[in-house]
Parts: sequence; C-alpha cells; structure tokens
Amino acid sequence: MTEIAREAGVSAGALQHHYGSKDILITRIIDLIFEESKPDGDIWPSVTLPVRQRAYAFVERAWQSIYGTERYLASWHLHFGVHASEALRVRLNEVRLEWDKEMTTRFLLSFPELEACIPDPTGFARLVFSSLRGIAFLAWFGDASDKNLDQLNALAESISRVATGHTDEGA
Repeated sequence: MTEIAREAGVSAGALQHHYGSKDILITRIIDLIFEESKPDGDIWPSVTLPVRQRAYAFVERAWQSIYGTERYLASWHLHFGVHASEALRVRLNEVRLEWDKEMTTRFLLSFPELEACIPDPTGFARLVFSSLRGIAFLAWFGDASDKNLDQLNALAESISRVATGHTDEGA
C-alpha cells in the first residue's frame, strides 16, 4: 500500500481513505490489471494464415502484449501478496479462471486444427499458457531475454508441429 501511494504521489492514509480499505484497493487493482490484459483481437492471428506463421505470430503477440509486460509481472506480485485475505484470494481466483477460460477458447478458435490432431486440445492450450506464464515468472528473477526468445521460439514451433500433426522428429 505504501509503495502504491508513493508511486501515486499521495500518502498511504489518503489512499486508504479514498478506497476505504486495503482489500477494496487491491480488488480494484486486480480488476484493472486483468482488464488491461484482456485477450483481445490483437494477439489472435487470422486462421487463414499458415499454421506455422500463425503459431509464431500468436506467441510473439501474446508475449509482447501480455506475458512479457511489467503489468503481467505486477499481477504475480498480487498473487503472492493476497495470501492473508480470503476474500482477495477468492476474487483473484475468480478473475483468473474467467481469464484462463477466455484465453483457452480463443486459442482453440485460432488453432482449430488441434481438434483433429490431439486427444485433448484444451489440455494442450493450458500447457501453452503455463509455458508463457513460466517464462514470464522467470523474468521476474532476471532471467536473460535471449533465453526467453529461445523458449518462445520453441513454444511456437511446438504449437506448429502439434497443430499440423508433425509431432515426431521424422515428420
């Protein structure tokens, strides 16, 4: 709360007075972070593109507009900072579940080929997003950006290979 007030140029007391409580303020921050990170049309490539091009475009756009941003790292701070409040944990989980559902749905619409290529496309989509979250989380600890690029390229290549049914080295 003190850091937020300092960044806003006000006292912690003024900030708390305006919002009524720390929980109300943090709930508002949670809502804003997720609202600004909505998986809008900008990250979803056209299904008319070839699969490989679509996969690389998706990973690059998702990284640039969501997972590789300071805003996304701030959301991790919230995840770890709300453990003392049951209400905040519940709210954060509700927003996260809604966001994950929308991301998964949009991913599967962007890669309809997955339905014919693997038995659990939803599980694969969740794996993709877990990978993006993991790469972002490591960035919090200062993991080098060249490693991130290698991992992002490997993720895009994996999406491409799975969506085209080329999952073995001989294909």
